[in-house]
Amino acid sequence: MTLPEFVSRSVAFAYVVANLLVFVFTATAYQDTRKRCFLILAISSGMGVILAIMPWIPVFWSSWTFWGLWNLASLSDLILWVMGIRLLVNEYVKMATRIAQQRAALNVDSEKPVDNLDISNDPPSVS
Repeated sequence: MTLPEFVSRSVAFAYVVANLLVFVFTATAYQDTRKRCFLILAISSGMGVILAIMPWIPVFWSSWTFWGLWNLASLSDLILWVMGIRLLVNEYVKMATRIAQQRAALNVDSEKPVDNLDISNDPPSVS
């Protein structure tokens, strides 16, 4: 095996492993939270694993239909990633806004008025 082949296979393997990890984590997060963004990212990463493995199967090498479908599936995978990340960012912004509003409400409630200050409209006296 030459160095370029080794690098190519190593990158493909790393891509498969990364997509598998994302699939496992997002599927678990979806089960815990039932948020659509995690479901879309899990589907996309599952598609990514399949798309990464398919070109290495010799049966598909000679088929132009395969390459057309593979490119279409790759585009669908990319669209799902973008949608999932967008929804995830929206969820994060909503969560951060909610937390900030709760903390601001707590800060307003915890402020105590100071009643015992000697405030008068007279100018300070110099003795």
